[in-house]
Parts: sequence; C-alpha cells; structure tokens
Amino acid sequence: MNQSFVFIIKCFSICLLLLVGSVASATPVKVGSFIEQVDLWEMNFTQFKEKYPDLTWKKAGKTNHYVSQGDDVSYLGQPIEQIRIKVSKEFELLQSIKMVVLSKDKASKMDKSAFNGQAKKWRDAVSRSLKKKSKLMPGIQVEKAHHTRLAWRHGKSTVILAVITDEGDKNIELTYHEKDHGIARLRLEGPQEVESGDEEMPAETAVKTGDANEPKATENRGSSEADTGKVSHATTASLKKKYSITDNFTADWPKLVKTESPEITVVKEDEENNKFIYHSPNYEFICDVALSKNVIKNFSTLFEATRLYCREMPISMVRAQLPEGTEKYKILLFGTKQSYFKNGGPQGSAGVYMPGEGIIMVPLQSLGVKKVGSSYMFDYKVSNKTIPHEITHQLTNIEYYNAGACGWFSEGLAEYIAATGYRSGKFMAGSTLSDIRNYVTEGSRKDGRGRYLGDEFTAPDIKKFMTMTYKQFVANGNFNYGLGTLCTYYFFHMDGDGDRKNINAFLTALNEGKKGEEALKMLLAGRTFDELEEDISAAWRSRGVKIKFK
Repeated sequence: MNQSFVFIIKCFSICLLLLVGSVASATPVKVGSFIEQVDLWEMNFTQFKEKYPDLTWKKAGKTNHYVSQGDDVSYLGQPIEQIRIKVSKEFELLQSIKMVVLSKDKASKMDKSAFNGQAKKWRDAVSRSLKKKSKLMPGIQVEKAHHTRLAWRHGKSTVILAVITDEGDKNIELTYHEKDHGIARLRLEGPQEVESGDEEMPAETAVKTGDANEPKATENRGSSEADTGKVSHATTASLKKKYSITDNFTADWPKLVKTESPEITVVKEDEENNKFIYHSPNYEFICDVALSKNVIKNFSTLFEATRLYCREMPISMVRAQLPEGTEKYKILLFGTKQSYFKNGGPQGSAGVYMPGEGIIMVPLQSLGVKKVGSSYMFDYKVSNKTIPHEITHQLTNIEYYNAGACGWFSEGLAEYIAATGYRSGKFMAGSTLSDIRNYVTEGSRKDGRGRYLGDEFTAPDIKKFMTMTYKQFVANGNFNYGLGTLCTYYFFHMDGDGDRKNINAFLTALNEGKKGEEALKMLLAGRTFDELEEDISAAWRSRGVKIKFK
C-alpha cells in the first residue's frame, strides 16, 4: 500500500467527536473549548447562542439542526469552515456539535502531502488540548463514503475526528457528541464511548477496513475497549493477565447449566428522549420504550444463562469468565421491528451482534415481549434461539474469529449453543447430540427452527471449508452454518477418544496468535485433510447423518 496514502488515513482516523473549538469572525471568534463547558449537554440551543453571541445561525433542512453562517471561526488556532449543531426535538437540548475543519473544495486543491499535514495537525491539536492520545475506531461505510476515525473520551463527551473519502473527494470533520446520546446512530457511527489515554494505532491499521478472513457485515468484529469496561476488542492474553483468568480446557463438560432469575436495576427512564436503561448483573439493556422489571427479568434470564453456559464450557471463553460486575455487556432493544430496522438491524433478521460496537441489537418481539395495550408483556411461547447465538458471538474470544476458525467454528460454536435445549434459565448441556442433529438435519422438533440439510448430503472439501473467507462462508450461509455446527460438535465430543485434546490444542494455538493452516495443524493431529474427512464422516454416520465430502 502507498505509504503516503496510509499516512493520510491515520490522520483521517481522527474523527474527533470533539468539536472542542474556537470560532471567530473578522477577528476569529474563539468559541473556546467545548470540552471545558461542564454543563454543555444540559444547555438548550438558546442558552448556547447566549454563551457564544458572536456566532450566527440558521436552520438547516431538518428542524433539529442549526448551521453557523458567515463567520470567521477558529478552533485551537486553526480556521473552521462550518459548525453544525444537532438538538433534541423537544426543548432543543444539545446533542452533538460537528465542525467541518477541511471542506471537499479546499481538499481538492491540496496534494496528498498537504492533506496529510492537515489531518495530522488536527489530530495533534486535539490530543494536546485534551492531554491524552486518541483511540482508533472501526472504519464505517455510509452509502459511498468511507469514514476513517480517531476518538477521544472526555467527561460526558466523546470527540471524533473523521477523514471522509467519497468517490475520490475528501474532507475532514471534527464532532463532539454527548456520550450517552446516539442509540439511533450506534449502527451508523459506531460506539460513542472510547477508552481514554490509549496508545494511538499505526497508520497501517487506520486504513484497514477488514481482513478477508474476518467476519463482515452484521458479524464483523472490531471496536475498542470502552471506559465502561467494554472488552469487545481486547485480546484474550490481555484479559487473562488483567483479571488473573486461567484456561479451563481440562474442566468437565457441563451437564446442566442453571441460573436463577436475576435482580433488575432501573438506571434511567427518560420518556422525553425515549431512552430507558436497565441492568441485570452482567448486562445493560438500553431500550426505546419503558419496560417493567418483571418483563426484563424474564428475558434477561436467557442472557445471564447463556453467559453462564459459555463460562462453563471448557473451551476458555475468557469474556464469559470475567469477574462478576466487571463488564456490563450492552444490549439495544427496540419496541418495534420498524425501529430495529431503522436503526441498522438487517432486514429479515431477528437480532444481530455488531462487533464493531460490541453490542447486540434486538427487537423486543424476538425476546418474546409483546405490546398489550399501553404496556409490554412476556410471551413464554415465543422461540428465541437467535439470541443465544448472538450472545455467544459477544462473548467469543476475538482470536476464535481468526483465519482457520472464522466461519466454520465461530458460527458453529454460536449455533451449537443456540441449538442446545433451554427452558426457564436452564441449558441441558449434557444431552446435545439429538438437539444438534435435529437442528441441522430437520429442524428443531420444538419450534421448527433449523438448517434442514437432511440426513444425507454432499459437503465441500474440508480444507477449503475450514479456510474459506467469511465472505465465501456466508455466500452459502444456511448450508455452511449447518456443516460448521456438525464439525464443531465432532471436535467437542467425537474426535479421538472424546477427550477434546485436538480442539483444545487448536483453540490454544488461536489464543497464541496462530492462524490458518498453522492453527489447523492442531486439529489434524498428524492426519491429512482427507483422513479428517473420513473420521468426521464415520463419526456422524454412526449417529444417522451421512456426509460425503467432495
């Protein structure tokens, strides 16, 4: 990759949600550091205008947006081309402040070196003003525009500096967000919380939009540790060291995983902004409608039980083994499917894990919660197999998404847990054979959900299957998810003497950073891929499933 371009991207990544700006007119209007305004997010727009009387504004299209007009404005001693304010529809409370620090027009007149210099200048200026380094955020694609972003967390604010590339045109924006604002924008703009004081990432990382062997779209991993304790992108080794966690590979396979109904805490109920936050011991539920504690207790039991199941499986799922109270995993809940889709939920899905943000998004309907009159009730008849699948992704070691495991194992593991029999806080983990076989071949006998591959089918070459990119994997998703589930079950319970020796060695290798065929050698354990195909076929044939590898 061209190094100068790489360097540019690093600078772009400065999506400084920070708007920590100064504004000026003939003599630049120095707005001063917004960061220093303790009550910034408690101001309405009228109060904001009174605090900065030298700025003039006009409404911009949407009724809750205002744009600065005709002013010579500067921030941190550098000129700003425009300031855009977003306010709440009711009471016009500030929600975000965005500055165009370099427009497309001006950028088009610069060569790469000059543009790089501008991006670097803004990154350094913001870092100096906040006295902390930036944190790389996952890049995002908004229609045809790619956003490369850096962020800082400061008090009640998140600051993002973004370099935006749109069909050859480039510009740089600096945005200052209220940290808790943006439930409707999480899918689009990524996490609004960033760990402070973290090291900046190298330019090469800033340009990277994803490896071909890593999950994409709705199940692409990414994101950084948040100040709240989010660990969605922390390495397994760092978590083990930080929390003194040891591998549990030698533990017995659980037979029954059971959890009691969790205690629920009401954290926030803001009817004006349709934001309601509730806590169970290990989860934070952020919803756009109010729910009763009893309803939350019913569905949160599934979340807590799934976490416990992942914790007790002897495959060293470190995120599930964090000490109680260390991490509140974020779950975004939506009162309607329309709201879920509007906020980024994939059409036709019943729930999704957004690894870039480290969150799960779910419409209440998928949790068995339905509206009755003006309130919500829990429907015990509704199947929710989708949810354990997504919870598993949220708890899976990031190394288990590496090449050689991404696809067949990362999805096979999630399917394995989702297919396990569950009822009222209990996973029947010791009797999964019939559950897995029925789910893959003919669908669950309880709710009809499954992959419907039949009990006799042809499968691709096992080496190609285990090493295909995630894009290739999901291109034939239904079949590959099913085959991945059978392979995962095989290595958990059928391989060798059933002692899990080979899968344990494989997962250990992944956790140590090995990938692709280097990691898969642990599963082969001296076998060829042809011999592995024969072993998998023979094991499942004796259980009533005939697999013929090509």
